[in-house]
Amino acid sequence: MIYGRTMGIKRVLPGIFEAIILLVCVFGGNFFCHAASSELNSPAQKRTFLYAIREPARLAILVSSNFGQQIKFTGLADGGEIPADTEVPGWLVINTRGAGKYLVPVSEGKGKWLVCGSMYRPVKFNDVELKTILATLDKFRKMKPDDEATALRKSLLETDNDSLRLAIFDYLSKGGEFDKVISRSDAAYWTMIYFNKNSSDFLKQKIMLEMAKNNFMPDSPIFVESLKSKRLASAAGEIYVTKDRKFFKNLMLKWMESPELREVALWNSALMVNDPEFVTKALKHYKRNSVLTLELVPLLCVSDKNNHKALISELLKDKNPSRLALQLKAAETIVQINNVNYVAEMQKFIKNHEKHAVIKDSYMYFCVLAYLCRNDDASAIKSALTRVAGINRSEKNKRIEISAFIRAFRSVYNSQLSTPEQLEKSLEERLTRVNRRGKSTLADVKATEPCTEVFLLT
Repeated sequence: MIYGRTMGIKRVLPGIFEAIILLVCVFGGNFFCHAASSELNSPAQKRTFLYAIREPARLAILVSSNFGQQIKFTGLADGGEIPADTEVPGWLVINTRGAGKYLVPVSEGKGKWLVCGSMYRPVKFNDVELKTILATLDKFRKMKPDDEATALRKSLLETDNDSLRLAIFDYLSKGGEFDKVISRSDAAYWTMIYFNKNSSDFLKQKIMLEMAKNNFMPDSPIFVESLKSKRLASAAGEIYVTKDRKFFKNLMLKWMESPELREVALWNSALMVNDPEFVTKALKHYKRNSVLTLELVPLLCVSDKNNHKALISELLKDKNPSRLALQLKAAETIVQINNVNYVAEMQKFIKNHEKHAVIKDSYMYFCVLAYLCRNDDASAIKSALTRVAGINRSEKNKRIEISAFIRAFRSVYNSQLSTPEQLEKSLEERLTRVNRRGKSTLADVKATEPCTEVFLLT
């Protein structure tokens, strides 16, 4: 069985198992490669690379450099010519910010070349693998709908190019591959793809997220092993908290007792700050002079030991830019659990970064401001009112700023507010009440309930 207790699972599945799965995929027809043709070419699937390459599209070579600032077509993959100044849509610029060469489907009409399709990631390649990729894509273009799923699944096992593997996965997933509970054989196939040596962390995360929709099992190798990957642990932890908090809590406590897995458990410490047993066990291994890490900061923020409070206080007041990541993690934790013992430090954090070109307009900065407003700090309320008043609500280029500001205050301050006008009215009324009471600092106000959008482990 592919699902079962997985504490001892190997990172690379046995070769014989992979061979069996491949044989079933190639010769087993619809039993294993079941994707229903009726689901193909859904609206979502039409926004994929593999859909866009269909006739009459031709593949052009797009060269990108300097994070997409310099981008141009250099010709067609079959040797034909295309104007270098052919328009590159904005969504394509965003999806080709990584320096390199890309294959982009284009078509000619009325003497003008246009990019086919929309919103997908084009296939990135190097010159050595171009011929093989083009041959594979040519086969895809000539497939009959009923043969697509089988051929695409087989290609996922055989293709070395990660960008092409992502394009294949995108096509299958948007075609409804994970929209229902899948069979045991399908679960075995996707587990094998996850552990395939050619699968990047990005593809693994996509598999994990898609499987989580309708096929989550807490002891599945896909989810357990994702917790053991530093790049995937955070996303996996959030899935566990949403799907099975009890299993996740017990697993993290168990791993904290293991010298081999203790560091892995700490990767999700931010999701465990509301569990006193985990916090106690984790901080038992922390020494006063230990170097602060992103994993330790959330635990220190919830500790009631004086030396831990002093460490976080010193951190939040520090102006050293090299400690910014640690400061943001501390601020995030304090906001989430609504720890009212750090008002002075959070005010200092706001003051230290109020002129920082990036931080002062960041979502996290707005969350800290909302946290102080929520707890009736008059100076923070005045600052928030100034920010709201400064938003020019008629300019299109202000949409991002409005969105970040409002999202932060909806999350931390009041989830019922959705416009600058509503927020402005609420803050003015709050400031009036605070001034009437003569209380202008958080220390004068009783602690309120934690924010609503916090993962609480029970």
